[in-house]
Amino acid sequence: MQQPVVQGFLFDLHGVIADSWQYHLASWRAIADELHIPWTDHLTAVLPGMSRADSLETILAAGKQQAAFTAAQRQSLTDHENALYKQYVAELDTS
Repeated sequence: MQQPVVQGFLFDLHGVIADSWQYHLASWRAIADELHIPWTDHLTAVLPGMSRADSLETILAAGKQQAAFTAAQRQSLTDHENALYKQYVAELDTS
């Protein structure tokens, strides 16, 4: 029996080397605050592992604001969350 040839490896290190989810939660909480949507323990519990788009939809649903945003506005909000996340991660102390 011929052994399979390994042609590559896939590593998913998000949250493995550093617990980065707290920074996503912080950025989503900032978005919720900007939209005047109260942050809840439920949001803290359900957002981890969701895509950026699904996270936004969950937050908008919590604030009963889903119909208030166009696709372009939703994209702008997810881009804004990502920018906030990158800002928080850049501020990490690496010492």
